Amino acid sequence: MIYVVGCNHGIQPRDEDWLARDSPEANAQKAHFAELIERTIQQGEIQFVGEEWGLSDTTTARASAGTHEIPWVNINTSRDDLDRLGIPHDYVKGNFSEAQKRHWHSQREQVMLCKLKENWGEALNVLAVCGFEHMEPLAELLRIDGVAAETVDYRKMDWYRAGVFSGDA
Repeated sequence: MIYVVGCNHGIQPRDEDWLARDSPEANAQKAHFAELIERTIQQGEIQFVGEEWGLSDTTTARASAGTHEIPWVNINTSRDDLDRLGIPHDYVKGNFSEAQKRHWHSQREQVMLCKLKENWGEALNVLAVCGFEHMEPLAELLRIDGVAAETVDYRKMDWYRAGVFSGDA
C-alpha cells in the first residue's frame, strides 16, 4: 500500500530555525502533522518514504524515517529535471495560463512517480509526501500502474485550520 499524504509545504520543515519563526498556530499544526506522519509510519508499517521537498532543511517525514531507520528519498523535480522537461522554474507563481500550469504539474507528477518506483525497492508499504496539488494525481498514477494507493488529506482533520501557512487554502 502507498499512502500519499498531501500537504502545504510550509508544514514540512521541522528544523529549530523554522519553528522559532513560525507562529504558535503553525507550530501546533506542525505538531499534529508530525503525529500524522508518525502514526502513518507505524500503523502502515512503512518501509520507504518519498517526499517532494526542495530545501536542505530537515522535514518531519525525513526525521521520522530516520528514527525508524527507513530509507527516505527526495522525489521532487530537480532544476535539471525542470530544464530537461522545459518547465519554467517560476511556473507556479509566474504569469502562465492554468492549462500550462496543469500540464507542468502533470509532468512533475510523472517524475515523482518514476523517482518513487526507482527507489522503493522491495518495500510493500510506502509513504509519499507531496503538495496538495499533486496528492490526487500522484495517487491516480500509482493506481493506473496497478499499485494500491490511499490519499491522506489532513485538511479534513479536526486540527486543521486554513490560512496558517502561506498559500494554505
